[in-house]
Amino acid sequence: WVLNSGASDHLTGNVSLFHSLSSPKTPHHITLADGSKVQATGIGQISPTPSLPLKSVLLVPGCPFNLISISKLTRSLNCAITFTSDSFLIQDRSTGQTIGVGYESHGLYYLQSSTSTICASVESPSLIHRRLGHPSLNKLKKMVPHLSRLESLECESCQLGKHVRTSFPKSINSRAVSPFDVIHSDVWGLSRVPSLLGYRYYVTFIDEFSRCTWIFLMKNRSELFNIFQSFYSEIKTQFGKVIRILRSDNAKEYFSDCFKSFMTSHGILHQSSCPHTPQQNGVAERKHRHIVDTARTLLLNANA
Repeated sequence: WVLNSGASDHLTGNVSLFHSLSSPKTPHHITLADGSKVQATGIGQISPTPSLPLKSVLLVPGCPFNLISISKLTRSLNCAITFTSDSFLIQDRSTGQTIGVGYESHGLYYLQSSTSTICASVESPSLIHRRLGHPSLNKLKKMVPHLSRLESLECESCQLGKHVRTSFPKSINSRAVSPFDVIHSDVWGLSRVPSLLGYRYYVTFIDEFSRCTWIFLMKNRSELFNIFQSFYSEIKTQFGKVIRILRSDNAKEYFSDCFKSFMTSHGILHQSSCPHTPQQNGVAERKHRHIVDTARTLLLNANA
């Protein structure tokens, strides 16, 4: 079968392909590429693959190709087609599931056989879970709609990489009611292995209201003040907002003279956690856990 953007109907000259076939209720005259006109002798249903049923396919005796009308296909199946230089992919728009694949040959795009399509479209939940970075079951079902009925998912890498301690009592503080009222921040590092560009630390800034997160890489912890200045300017310029409260731990970089002077001059209140009590800076600590757990799980899975 060949995908054709110029065809207004699905066409074939092979009567043996039809599951059902009847005579057209009204005459169907087809104009071919050379300008000649032929008449369809039948209309019916064909399934080139189990996941790709074609309705109202016209039987045109002598037609040398089996043609799929792209416009008719996308309307009838509510699907999207992605083309590359050597292949194409057909996906259900409501579920994201692959329902057809094909290849390019001599300027034409051919639909692959049913066996190849089934293999491409049926992927295990475990494989999808690993490819998406080991999200939780609830998030996986939201990200991949056709897995919405999945009840459980066993992943040894997640079990090894995401152990947690006993939870700290919940805070009674009320949550911020406006963006950038409260920013949570923390520095992570020292990493034993530097990045390709030599970074060993990162700092996070998390908006309490939206939970939107900014991550900046650092080679030294001393870079924190300059990064915070740039972050403050970005928020003020891009969003027209000012930071009212910065919540962090007791790391000395947050209490340098230049940092304290900047906070005072801009009217920013600094709230810090008690020593050896990371739970009081829980939003930033939990973000660290998510980032590091995901990285650790990906590494465990890669070495499995």
